[in-house]
Amino acid sequence: MKPHRNVLVRVAATLLVTAFAAPAARAVDLSDLVRGYRDARRATVDNAAPLDADEAARMWDAFLTAVVKRAGRDAAGEALRDDLFSALLADRHEVIEAVLSGDGGRWLADHFVEAWPQIEPVLTRVADELPPDQAKAYRDFIASGGMLETAREHGLLHAGGVSPRALRSLARVLVPDGGDPLAWSDAVDPELRITFGFDAELPEPVMSPLLSDVPPAASLASPLALLVRAVEGVGNWLVPAASAASSGWDWHTLVTRLNDWVPKGPQEMREYLPMVQEMLDGTAHTLAARRLPPQHFGVYRDLVVATAWQESCWRQYTMKSGQVSTVVGPGPSFGLMQVNTRAWRGLYDAKGVSGDIGYNGRAGAEILYHYMRQHAIRAKEHLAPGGENNLARATYAAYNGGPAHLQRYRKQGTSPRLRAVDEAFWRKYQAVERGDESAFFSCAIKG
Repeated sequence: MKPHRNVLVRVAATLLVTAFAAPAARAVDLSDLVRGYRDARRATVDNAAPLDADEAARMWDAFLTAVVKRAGRDAAGEALRDDLFSALLADRHEVIEAVLSGDGGRWLADHFVEAWPQIEPVLTRVADELPPDQAKAYRDFIASGGMLETAREHGLLHAGGVSPRALRSLARVLVPDGGDPLAWSDAVDPELRITFGFDAELPEPVMSPLLSDVPPAASLASPLALLVRAVEGVGNWLVPAASAASSGWDWHTLVTRLNDWVPKGPQEMREYLPMVQEMLDGTAHTLAARRLPPQHFGVYRDLVVATAWQESCWRQYTMKSGQVSTVVGPGPSFGLMQVNTRAWRGLYDAKGVSGDIGYNGRAGAEILYHYMRQHAIRAKEHLAPGGENNLARATYAAYNGGPAHLQRYRKQGTSPRLRAVDEAFWRKYQAVERGDESAFFSCAIKG
């Protein structure tokens, strides 16, 4: 056996048998290490139930989220936290796009090797800015992860029950407290939101009665009551006055009406679309009017409206075989803004995204704000040829494909499929910018 192979066997054996707890340099006979590695692997494979691909992907996402959240708490500045969160989002989008094999154990081990080079540098930057005592956990984590990556690359760490066990032990090097670091939950995580610059609280979703047994009158105003409120001009004005359009309806009244409506035919669409646009305009003002410079806010407001057009043709709900259901796309993505609940796990309530048009619009608009402020503006996309509107194009590209897609709209090597997506968005954005109402109805009437 070659010398470098001896070292790798020693690393892999020590890693698996001791689960990172024992020193890698322990003086043990090589044959004992090899035998221990084989026995541990055989016992784990025999006793562990096989992983399917979805279970493995959830384990991995829980692991990475736990690590990134811990690092976000320790990161010295906003830019570093942005890079940590970008690494998490980019990985989630890669997993969503990947065609996962049925062998979850093998996928988990293979994906670790693919993802580790993207994770290690940003964690090293976190460690470099910490005092030595705090940095030690990161140094140990990075060293252990590097050993696991090397062992897998050289064929010493194969698929099966070993990989989740090793991954769990690795996570506990950096996140020793709490529950199982591989436990996956789709609940909103307030700490995750606060750590990475999102508002601490989200409005509680109000589920559409179209998707439940709740009678519309029990929780929602009737169309007649809405008309009376519109005529009298009363309402709970929780959005800036600048966002009010000609109807005079407040944001909550609009959401109430839209949550109880699947429009049918051209005439209803002509009533429905201005309400959706007004709701989104109010949402945009609430989220960003005071946070963005005026020249950026105008782009952002039009971006929010154009994204809803591009993603769902303005619809939260659809009628199929006499039943109302949420508009669903790949990923899975839901509703008006096609919010991907896997990519944004922990940031938004999945039921709210699918069952409340107001909550969905708020989530999509907040994601767009995040990508514009933390990515497009930070990357100075508005200073490239094309000016301010580049912010809309770059932000939408990231919204559609993840942070790595930010500049794809102006790259020569972009695939024809993605280029077509970006060009379709750009046409819609320009129509919104110039107020071309006739264009707004093009897909709605056909849809």
